[in-house]
Amino acid sequence: MRRLASIAAILSIITPALGDQAQRTAVLFATRGDERITALDANTLEPLWNHALGVGAHELVVSPDGTRIAGSAYGGPGTNHQPPDNRIAIFHLNKPDSPPTIIDLGEHIRPNDMCFMPDSRELLVTSEVKQALLRIDTDTGEITSTIELAHNAGHMLAAHPATDRVYISHVRQGIVSVVDLLLDAAVAEIKVEPGAEGIAISPDGSRVWCANNRSNSISIISAETDTVMQTLKCEGFPFRVRFTPDGKHVIVALPEANALAIFDAKSNDLLRTASLAELGHRALPTSIAVSPDSSTAYAVCNDPPIIVAVEIASGNITARHFPIGTTPDGLCAAEIAEIDPDSE
Repeated sequence: MRRLASIAAILSIITPALGDQAQRTAVLFATRGDERITALDANTLEPLWNHALGVGAHELVVSPDGTRIAGSAYGGPGTNHQPPDNRIAIFHLNKPDSPPTIIDLGEHIRPNDMCFMPDSRELLVTSEVKQALLRIDTDTGEITSTIELAHNAGHMLAAHPATDRVYISHVRQGIVSVVDLLLDAAVAEIKVEPGAEGIAISPDGSRVWCANNRSNSISIISAETDTVMQTLKCEGFPFRVRFTPDGKHVIVALPEANALAIFDAKSNDLLRTASLAELGHRALPTSIAVSPDSSTAYAVCNDPPIIVAVEIASGNITARHFPIGTTPDGLCAAEIAEIDPDSE
C-alpha cells in the first residue's frame, strides 16, 4: 500500500531533499489579516524572513521533501472567518522570492486542513461546505478527485503513516469519517462526541486522538479496529492535537484554560499543564506544532497575538515572539534551507 505522510509528521518531522544546502529548524506561521508568511528561528523565535503568501492562511502544512508549504484560505480576517474563501497557496521554501502559486478551488469554499502525499506534489484538502475530501495536483492546480463525505463540517484530517486511510473529524455531528484513498471513498464512521475537531494520529499509526471541544473530551481511537478505545475528560475546550515525532507525548491546545496539556502517549495520562497566564489574561492558544526533536511545543495565541515556545519536559515557556502582521493563525515547524532573503 502507498505510504502516506501523516499530518503530525508533516507538521513536525520533515526530512527535506534540498541537496547540500544547510538546514535549520524553523517555526512558520501565517497572518490572515495581511496574507503573509513568516519564518522564525525555532530556538529563539527571532525572525528569519517574512514574505507575501497571497492568501490569509488558516492552516499550514509542509511537503515531505521540505521544498514547499501549502496554506488554506478558509475565510477572511472578519468575525467567524468572513468572508468565505476558496483558495490554496503553494509557497516555495527553496525559492522564497518566487511568487506563491494560488489554486482556485471553485465551488469548494472553506478549504481547511491539508496533508501532502509522499511525492510532495499531491495534496489532500478538506472541503468543509461541500462535504468532501479533495485530492489536488499542486503542480497543475487540478482537483484530481473529489471524495464525498456523508456529513458537513469535515474540518481537520489525520492521514495514516503506513496505509491509505485518512481520518476526518466532523465538528457538529461528533463523528470521524474514515476514507480509503485506494477506493476514493469513505468506508467507515466512528462516533465520538460533539465538537470533534482537532485530530492527530500516532507516528506508529496505532491510535488516533480526536479533541471534542464542545464536550471537553478526547476520544482515543484504535486505527486497527476503527473503534473508540478510551474517552478522556479534558476541560478547557480541547482544540488542536499533535503527537511528538518520537511518539512519546501528545500536546493539546486548551484555549479556554489558557494552557497546553501534555499527555503521556503510551499511558494516556496527563503529565502536566503548561499555563500561558503570564502572556495575558486570555492568551487563547489555538494552532500548535512540535519541534522535529520532540523537545518543544509551539502555539499561536490571539490575546495578545503572540507565538510561544514551551519546553515539553517542564511545561515552561522558553521563548516568545510578537508577530508583525495581523491575525496570526496557521502554524508548523520544519527543517528548511538556510536562506535569508530580505523581507519585502
